[in-house]
Amino acid sequence: MNITVSLSANIFHDELQELLYKLSIVERQYLILNVICGYTSREIADAFNDTVAAVTKRIQRAKKKMKGYIQNLNVDGV
Repeated sequence: MNITVSLSANIFHDELQELLYKLSIVERQYLILNVICGYTSREIADAFNDTVAAVTKRIQRAKKKMKGYIQNLNVDGV
């Protein structure tokens, strides 16, 4: 799929931030720690006294939600 998005970096940043805040705080924390910071589900589970299965599921759920949010953006005819 070829997607052309004509957003400035600031507008995209603002949109992305709004989308992240649609997630629950736990989903947002786990997603950022995993995707941005590179922590594994095990490391996150240990830090938050959670199970690896729960962390993995929340990260998967957060990724799926973010993908849906991004696909539904109304961006200049995209």
